[in-house]
Amino acid sequence: MKPNVYVATLPNGFFGSAGSSWKSLSATEIVEDLMCSGYAAKVISVDQIPRLDLKPDDVVFYTSSDDPDIRTYVKDHIYLASKFCKVVPSMDVLMAHENKGFQQIYREKMGFGGLEGTYFLHKDEGPKKYPFVFKTSNGAGSAGVELIKHEQDLKKVRGKFRVGLMRFLINLARKIKLTPSEYAIYSYRNKGKCLSVSQQFVPDLAGDYKVLVFANKYFVLRRGVRKNSFKASGSGMFEFPVSGDLPCEVLSFAADVYRRLDSPYASLDIAISSGVCYLIEYQATNFGPYTLVNSPGFYSMVGDKWAYTEGGSDLQKCFSEAMIDYLRKFDV
Repeated sequence: MKPNVYVATLPNGFFGSAGSSWKSLSATEIVEDLMCSGYAAKVISVDQIPRLDLKPDDVVFYTSSDDPDIRTYVKDHIYLASKFCKVVPSMDVLMAHENKGFQQIYREKMGFGGLEGTYFLHKDEGPKKYPFVFKTSNGAGSAGVELIKHEQDLKKVRGKFRVGLMRFLINLARKIKLTPSEYAIYSYRNKGKCLSVSQQFVPDLAGDYKVLVFANKYFVLRRGVRKNSFKASGSGMFEFPVSGDLPCEVLSFAADVYRRLDSPYASLDIAISSGVCYLIEYQATNFGPYTLVNSPGFYSMVGDKWAYTEGGSDLQKCFSEAMIDYLRKFDV
């Protein structure tokens, strides 16, 4: 007997990754596709999870949000569901959503991605060796990303996280009143916090690759770097590499990362230098679909070789197909 499969939307019915924050995939169509493949599927709202009688073999597909409060609400409910059944994508993926800090420590601990880095809390922490890439932990994309070439760059970034005048005066009063050991404890939580990541800088990159993976379909966008910049994300210099115009190392690297994420789909930012690939960032829930929606084709592994298939793809169907493939692959 097949398990119950739930497609959990936000309380307003939203199921993500349709592009703009006001556009939603159809959870109803996903459920119809799942039912056509023999699964007992149902649309629920994430806030129904506490009242469900979940069984160990049940599966909950969920969506996240770029809004931090909504994301926390989703995380609380999906974590609860994970104690009783399988949640898809995994909780590890949800922890990493819009969270570059967790991404960095997770990938290093799990041994994939290839870029060294540090997750730190306060603005006066971080590496002293230059250059490196500074990233604020929250969010996705190029916002909050800076190249730190020398100490002056670092001071400039740190200046954005200074405590305000009122906090400075309160800290000063506490320093006068408290003993040195007491003030050391007090000041730790009241100095400029800056949840951030320092990441190894890969020099001389002409661009990177955005790779969206849906089961065995790999949609690839090459993003160039503008003059006097180091960031490809948001550059607007986009092209879709067709058959024979893409290093196979990028696809093989993407496939390896995808296998490690325990998700039906993923969005991967990949750089390649001298034949070595690096994972810049990843998301596996509620990511932008631009690459799939606009791609003239996709890559897939056929036998032991990468093949290119021309033609546009339907985002809605790709989500359903990836979910069904995931369930079959794990014999659910």
